[in-house]
Amino acid sequence: MSKIEDIKAKLNEFVEAKAKWANKNGSTQFDTCNYSGWDKDIWNNKNAIMDKLRSMGFQVTSKTNHGVLDVYIVKPIKL
Repeated sequence: MSKIEDIKAKLNEFVEAKAKWANKNGSTQFDTCNYSGWDKDIWNNKNAIMDKLRSMGFQVTSKTNHGVLDVYIVKPIKL
């Protein structure tokens, strides 16, 4: 498997885990940052991750706090 395929598989697994948690509990979140000690694949592909979650029907918002991007994922409730 190529490096890019490994990254793609890792990111898809990450998205599925977040979606599963949000479906079960109503919401979840993750943080990412462009500093050492943080996962560079998550940081470099943060927009693709958020787009994928939106395409799955989740509400996705984010904010930056001291250089860390906080991403919030909410399963919409239809009233």
